[in-house]
Amino acid sequence: MDSLLGIIKKDWEELKQVEGNSIDDEYRQRKGALNHLSRLNSFYKYFDDRKFLHKVENIKIESPIFILGHWRCGTTLLHSIFSLDEQFGYANKFEISNPHVFLSREEKIAKRLENAKAEKRHMDNVKITFSSPDEDETAISMMCQRSPIIAWAFTRNHEKYAKYHTFERASQADFERWRDAMVLFYKKLTFKYQRPLVLKSPVHLGRMKILLDIFPDARFIHIYRNPYRVYQSTKKLYAEALQHTCLQRPNLEDWNRYILENYSTMYDAFWRDKAVVPKERLFEISFEEFEQDIYGHVASIYEYFRIPNFNRFEPALKKHLESIKDYKKNTFPSLPADEIEKINTAWISTFENLDYEIVNPKNARATMEPKEP
Repeated sequence: MDSLLGIIKKDWEELKQVEGNSIDDEYRQRKGALNHLSRLNSFYKYFDDRKFLHKVENIKIESPIFILGHWRCGTTLLHSIFSLDEQFGYANKFEISNPHVFLSREEKIAKRLENAKAEKRHMDNVKITFSSPDEDETAISMMCQRSPIIAWAFTRNHEKYAKYHTFERASQADFERWRDAMVLFYKKLTFKYQRPLVLKSPVHLGRMKILLDIFPDARFIHIYRNPYRVYQSTKKLYAEALQHTCLQRPNLEDWNRYILENYSTMYDAFWRDKAVVPKERLFEISFEEFEQDIYGHVASIYEYFRIPNFNRFEPALKKHLESIKDYKKNTFPSLPADEIEKINTAWISTFENLDYEIVNPKNARATMEPKEP
């Protein structure tokens, strides 16, 4: 349900019809809540559009930075760091949850929430508030319903929505509906912040060329992580998060296969896209390297992209790094041999391109470090 909180009535009714109203009985309260919220969202959207849409339409989106990486690779950490720099705008949790109405509603709601305590994400205990940076694709999915994020609600139909990871098998009409929703959301953010945007959504990993075609001055930061750890951590993500987003009982074994398939789909597209992206537009780093010297690598990114005013940002960066120095990451047991074998087979190109050691399944233990250069 969380992934659909900001949907409007017309789109919610269409989505229910497309899905054959196949919402499990145990989630009927969520369905009722969405019926109510979608009507409210439509009501407030009318006034939001009247006040702001004509101002937003001609906004130019300049030099966005896209943080690319699969789930659980450090994209949230990077995004939270860049959001501290006042020369950038970003999508926050309120805006991605209320994409149709945040221009008129956010300030009013923020006053009610300003004293609310920070919550912790279900999968990793990272503290979040309504103003924390968050994934723009969640907003876009509510605006167009052409996104893999819709499968987080309609979990039995994830294969139907998987084509939207790269749009290679999607129709032109579906692509244009997604593209138009994305551009509108980014224009609204740009109108609000009047600054270049730093954006993060794992599903963008397989869309680098699409994004560059739409935004010719876009820049990309690719952060990656040991594939075995990514698999383990993404399994935990789905096990925890789907319980808060689903309208159908998720089959987690089925979603484990989904992790393998969609990781491959996105990275296959990424390797192809990388060949046509100008070198100066793409910065790449492993999570293992990044966490060893966050300050130094952030400074390197600013230098690489010639982002000005690092000295102004530096105090906020140091303060943030001090605040998270005691953060404890999740720990995981060793992977069973059959899962190691599946990962080795499905993600062979990633092991080769990112230079991680392939573990022998007979060892039944996944090492977590990249190979020595």
